[in-house]
Parts: sequence; C-alpha cells; structure tokens
Amino acid sequence: MRAAAACLECELGCPITSDLDTYRAANELIKQYGDAADIEAAMRADERLAAVDMDGEAAWLRIVKAVEELLAKERPEGEKMH
Repeated sequence: MRAAAACLECELGCPITSDLDTYRAANELIKQYGDAADIEAAMRADERLAAVDMDGEAAWLRIVKAVEELLAKERPEGEKMH
C-alpha cells in the first residue's frame, strides 16, 4: 500500500494507511468540495487508474465510499445524493 500512501500524501498532506486516515481524507474533501466531494474523490481514483497505480485507485475508491457514507448521514432522510 506504499504507493497509495505516497500518492495520497501529496494530495492531502497525510498518508492514507488506515480506516481512520480514509475518513480523515473524506472529511477534508467534504470541507473543500461539499456535496461534490464524492465526485472529486472518484476523479482522483480515475487519475490513479490511468497512472496504473492500482493501490492508489483502491485507496481513493475507499475514500469515495467514506465520503458517500458521511454525506448520507448529513442529509435528511429521503433526500437523494446528486
């Protein structure tokens, strides 16, 4: 997972090596991009895939899921995402 940590460290300022790090990154993206944070994370996953960085892509896909989970908790019940 070292490649994922390296690619995410430069993006967010800290390596993504645990679930806690994943949720910290997700929270930072939500602060920066609001409701579009999941889209931003998905684009970063796509960038890692294009760079043939499978560990980086996997890390970003975990962040996408964490962002979606956190955003769902913030929305009133029944409100749709995007």
